[in-house]
Amino acid sequence: MKGKPEILIVDDQVQNLELLEVYLASQGYDVVRATSGAEALEKLYAKAIDLILLDVMMPEINGFEVIRKVRLNAAFAQIPIILVTALRETKDRVRGIEAGCDDFISKPIDRQELLARVRSLLKIKAYHDLMSDYRIELEEAKTTADAAREYIESIIDTVREPLIVLDHDLRIMKVNGSFYNVFKSTDRETIGQRIFDLGNGQWNIPKLRELLENILPGEKAFDNFEVEHDFAIIGKRIMLLNARKINGSAGMAGVILLAIEDITERRCSEERIELMATHDSLTGLPNRTLYADRLRAALIHAQREQGKAGIAMLDLDYFKDVNDTHGHDVGDILLKMAAQRLSSTLRKGDSVARFGGDEFVLIFSDLAEKEDAALIAQKLTDSLRAPFRIGAYELAMTASIGIALYPDDGMDGGVLLKNADIAMYKAKQAGRAQYQFYEQDKRLAEGKMIIVKTSQPVASRITARDDVLRSICHIRMLY
Repeated sequence: MKGKPEILIVDDQVQNLELLEVYLASQGYDVVRATSGAEALEKLYAKAIDLILLDVMMPEINGFEVIRKVRLNAAFAQIPIILVTALRETKDRVRGIEAGCDDFISKPIDRQELLARVRSLLKIKAYHDLMSDYRIELEEAKTTADAAREYIESIIDTVREPLIVLDHDLRIMKVNGSFYNVFKSTDRETIGQRIFDLGNGQWNIPKLRELLENILPGEKAFDNFEVEHDFAIIGKRIMLLNARKINGSAGMAGVILLAIEDITERRCSEERIELMATHDSLTGLPNRTLYADRLRAALIHAQREQGKAGIAMLDLDYFKDVNDTHGHDVGDILLKMAAQRLSSTLRKGDSVARFGGDEFVLIFSDLAEKEDAALIAQKLTDSLRAPFRIGAYELAMTASIGIALYPDDGMDGGVLLKNADIAMYKAKQAGRAQYQFYEQDKRLAEGKMIIVKTSQPVASRITARDDVLRSICHIRMLY
């Protein structure tokens, strides 16, 4: 397989083709489209196709018939075929296997499953192509050891991924050009060295030793062995290692092929996607999804230890007036600064999430008694006491907090969140700038009022239009 893999996608529905092309193109594959079985067969003869994604239900020639026609041609016999189908009956899958397909993807298509199956089959085909070429050319060159050696070197140099050939003592016999380019090494520094001695010992990696010294001796091959290492020259890399033992023939000793796939960028992209799915884009705090997971874990822990846990709803008082007076840019900065203060105030094991707007939810773990939650809430209100300096402004902000405790105020997250919300609104009704515990029948316990004032008279610095802010947010220009 040279250059980018060519993938033929076949479906009579244009929207399905577009979706598949987006998924595949994002991974660097070249995509060839066909809207019918007949067109697919034409494209197959015109292009060097590496894999086929084939819909079953199509007019004129269905997917099963296309597979049969493909498999009749020996040149296409090793092209992997994945059936993309909404058919779920066992008989339909058996029919596909008997026709000659290699795998199935069910509709609706899951992106991660699709890409994983495509990568797996392309890797199998790449190795099959490599070994197929090896056998063909070895038959032509088996009369001399020199011909066989030239063949091995030509194969190695066609592999896009870094590839190392090791002897039985794990000394490097040959590497391809990609290895030199990726790892910034030279032939003089590489050939003849034990792999663990490369780069003044940079390759003395415990997991690499585990693969080559412990695992591979008992196996013919081992795929997708993940190794993470920080190299002195090229930095941190995450690699998938694929090792193969090749038995010697015609007087040649056996060798080990070690292919290295650098998945650092892919893993970083996956981590970025995961972060976007579980964290608030503005503040970087956990979002509702991650909050739910952490709350579930906190409640399970509290139940197992027969202890307490708490949920607190926190709402910044009169935050809307800040947006209305100074604009959303200032409001966004204030939210990020408030999030940082809340995060740094919490104990280890506690958590804060942003639910949207100026509303935050906090999880208190491992509470011995109600007073522990009160102490944390007081620290949170104290953390907001100091004015927020944003550009030419100092903004003093307070918060209303409502607290619900497990198991006193509820046994599950939904009930606790509702009761914390009730307590928070009662804190607002009681005058804001305080915390309240949820109490069904008793009067709510009142926390401390926090008002931050500036040294100059309010009237001299705030216009009549800003009167609504006087009780909770005093503003002065900084020069």
